Amino acid sequence: MALKAWYWLKRVFVPVPHVRVPTAAFFTDVKATVYAEQLTILDAAAFGCSDISELGLSLPEAEQSPDSVTFQHLSEWTVRTILAQSCPKLRARIVSHFIQIAAILHQMRNVHSEAAILSALSSAPIERLKGTWSRVSQEPTASFSHSVGAAVLSPRDGHGLRNVQDGKGV
Repeated sequence: MALKAWYWLKRVFVPVPHVRVPTAAFFTDVKATVYAEQLTILDAAAFGCSDISELGLSLPEAEQSPDSVTFQHLSEWTVRTILAQSCPKLRARIVSHFIQIAAILHQMRNVHSEAAILSALSSAPIERLKGTWSRVSQEPTASFSHSVGAAVLSPRDGHGLRNVQDGKGV
């Protein structure tokens, strides 16, 4: 009973955003640059709401900061959009499109949204979709592996991610 009450209170105080999950035809009809530009605008708004005092927050307080909430929403939306598709072929088209969006975000130097999309694509529910990943062409998959590898190789100081951002490789 207490567990149900906790979930109810969590939903009341931290409501889950109700975002429509696009279908494959609609989602891939919009160019990746449009999504990248819109995500950059959203990130600018989220970082504009941030205060300098938020840099020293402890972990529970930092999870409620606007940029952290934006990161979580984008990551969850990416996963929901992929998993909402009915067949592996449609999911593969969506995954390829998200990889294209991440590549454009990389060119725009929007590391925040790029990391959110890469985090979603490397999450457990998406990684388990073997049929989907086998249908994604090799070029986007190699780009995705390279970007994720750079972020994972040096998570503490970010040298790998900086080298990829500068175009030097890992």
